[in-house]
Amino acid sequence: MIQNYRKELSSLRENFFKSENLHFNTLETIHSFTKAVDKLVCRVFEDNIGKNNSTICLVALGGYGRLELCPHSDIDILVIHEDDHKKEDIARFVRALWDTGFPLGCVVRSITECKKILGEDTATDSSLLETRYLCGNHLLHQKLIQMVVKPYFQKRSTWFLSEMQTSLKNGLFAPAQTLYMVEPDLKSGICTLRDSQRMIWSQRVVERLFTEANAHDFLPLSESQKIDFQKAYEYLLKIRSCLHMVAGRRIDILEFSFQNEVADLMGLGTFGAGVLMEQFFKAVSTIKFTLLSYLEHRSNGLTLFERIRRNISSVRVNRKIFLLDGILYGSDSDPPAGVTAYSWIMSIFEMCLSYQANLSVQLQSKIRFLLQNSEETLDATILSRFITMLSARTHLGLIIRNMHETGFLGKLIPEFELLRCKVEYDSYHEFTVDQHTIMAFSIVDTIDSGKDNGIGNITLSAADLCLLRLTVLLHDIGKSQPGNHSQNGVRIASVFLDKLTIPVKDGQRILFLIEHHLELSTLSFRRMPGDHTFTDFARIIADRKTLDMLYILTIADIKSVGLKTWTEWKGMLLFEAYKNLLSLIENSTKYPNVLSHKSDRSSFSDNQIKLLEQVSNTDDLILEMQEFAGFEQLTVCGRDRPHFFEEIVGCLSSEGYNILSATIFTTSDNKALDIFQLEPDTVVSIRPGQRIANIRKKWEQICNGSKTVQSFIDERLKKYPRKAFRSTLQGSISVTINNSISPDYTVIEVKSPDRFALLYRISHCLSNLNINIISAKLSTLISLVNDVFYVCGPDGKKLEKIALHSEIKEKLRTVLTSR
Repeated sequence: MIQNYRKELSSLRENFFKSENLHFNTLETIHSFTKAVDKLVCRVFEDNIGKNNSTICLVALGGYGRLELCPHSDIDILVIHEDDHKKEDIARFVRALWDTGFPLGCVVRSITECKKILGEDTATDSSLLETRYLCGNHLLHQKLIQMVVKPYFQKRSTWFLSEMQTSLKNGLFAPAQTLYMVEPDLKSGICTLRDSQRMIWSQRVVERLFTEANAHDFLPLSESQKIDFQKAYEYLLKIRSCLHMVAGRRIDILEFSFQNEVADLMGLGTFGAGVLMEQFFKAVSTIKFTLLSYLEHRSNGLTLFERIRRNISSVRVNRKIFLLDGILYGSDSDPPAGVTAYSWIMSIFEMCLSYQANLSVQLQSKIRFLLQNSEETLDATILSRFITMLSARTHLGLIIRNMHETGFLGKLIPEFELLRCKVEYDSYHEFTVDQHTIMAFSIVDTIDSGKDNGIGNITLSAADLCLLRLTVLLHDIGKSQPGNHSQNGVRIASVFLDKLTIPVKDGQRILFLIEHHLELSTLSFRRMPGDHTFTDFARIIADRKTLDMLYILTIADIKSVGLKTWTEWKGMLLFEAYKNLLSLIENSTKYPNVLSHKSDRSSFSDNQIKLLEQVSNTDDLILEMQEFAGFEQLTVCGRDRPHFFEEIVGCLSSEGYNILSATIFTTSDNKALDIFQLEPDTVVSIRPGQRIANIRKKWEQICNGSKTVQSFIDERLKKYPRKAFRSTLQGSISVTINNSISPDYTVIEVKSPDRFALLYRISHCLSNLNINIISAKLSTLISLVNDVFYVCGPDGKKLEKIALHSEIKEKLRTVLTSR
């Protein structure tokens, strides 16, 4: 019998969620699937408990209760019982559901017990707002509604509404949050399904709708808003259903690895991931606007005290627009006679600037309406006012965001509109291109805070600030077209800049910054100061003002790539590169080569010399740890021998350290001095002294042959498993070898998805090829590493043979793709 159930469940999923069914009417398909599951669940109930059992009632909860069951969603059910029920009957029924293959969430409660669990958390409360009778004693379900749900929400409605609104606001207004993640959470992400449901739950409590309600008609929205919200909500359900079918399991994160397959199932083509994500972001944007409208509507239901406060506390900006709690209101406002729509809209944003205010949803709606129905062309004076706004020495990030979300920024800079909701499939960026740019723009607001190395010493005039802000808005404008986005950006931006009344020299500086906006990060994270690339770039920059702007632009660019891409270590490297370039520009300084395969004492500090003097003829290590803000520096001294560096790296990796950088020295008397910059383990918190002791112990075991480096790494992985290596990022792997960057060494650059102990794997591979690593600069953005190795052969010279280059690439690619 169980086998028949399993086959039927599998058949239901396959039949209902065929591509053509989803294209026709997603919500209808999901409702029909849920009702078909109802029949199967009820049949299992009847087969195991009995058709006419009067002591038990089966009730659907949550998504199952509201008839929104996706293919592999949990089947949340409540078994209500009376005192004379048979526990073994219920146990047999629940086992049968598990054996059938239902992902089950099941609670067994009496009516009295249901009363007790309400109020424990909002998840429990909201699930009981969505109960739906399935089978058994119908009277028990009616008792649940009349004796438990209604009295509870009538008594606790104020608290519940406050909790729901707080949850919505925490997502909508938290500065560190964004709904534009390129691997979004369809269920619990900001402005996705759960937030939509919070709004619906809130209004159901307001309307006292304590039983199932399938439509959204009761929401206090305009008819057009209800239609738009329904379409957006249904689109998210469609994506989630397709994701379940593609993955063959319950999953809510729309990972890169599934996006093309989901797009194909949705009829967007085999490589339709870009279109899928653009439509997704437009859907969540609609939901965001709906939620904001709802929250604003809720706040308009004012008490007498609140109405008095609004009249007393609000600031009248003009006859129809007033300011309250940092928000501009004025839904009935229209452009005065003789004032164009664009000019009136610009004046609204100028008010936002003057009062550092946000826009009410009504005003945003008015601006959208005017822009959609206006046929006027953009007047040069509007652009001039926009440029004046960019010169303001105050925060503009929120204003630019509102300009973008209402569509006005796209009218001012039509090229920017092409970036809306555009996804970059480069494994670096967590956000869409437009949101990345706006986040970078907001970061520029903090340039006077002095939090980043040296940034407080940079002084920009109002005109310079305007140019920098324009550059930030335009720096990724070239991503609207295929090809090199920096070169595309120069071409596209030059057309826009021609429309502005700015000096030619300023326009040329903006174009230079767009073309070279990645150069400073490349020099910081992938080059050594002795390379001629520093001197060459300093010669191109020519003046400090351009360098200062590039420095701030680079900080903003990196910080807005992802939530955790900026680190203190990256900040230090970037500042060092900035100082090096500044010295070259102002003093024509030439940097000596800081790397040497065989180093004499003059290469080392007094402290390093003391450490080297402690090295004996044994395998003992001399270790010294220094702690800095955000990272630690470990100096390792010992008797040099084959595989010394890779084995040290393996020990560090097995202790959970993230290795940021490594510099390797070998003295003429065969002593090794390796300097590592490290990020401490984030999984297990251990003080540095204990880690040093652990490294010493592991080194002793490696030297006496009782353990291997690989065994330590395997133990670490077994104890603390890492996230699986994503197969879709295989195309991101590349190995390049260059003999022109450094005057003395060959430079090997490795680009690969990040994984545990990657540096150990690479250094082990190079060591087996008899290649000496002199320095390693390691950079990680999101899930992709870009590691640079300065290497030489056993004779201390560059690797010149083409055949050896091919062998290195082949061996490294094997290492990088192996599991």
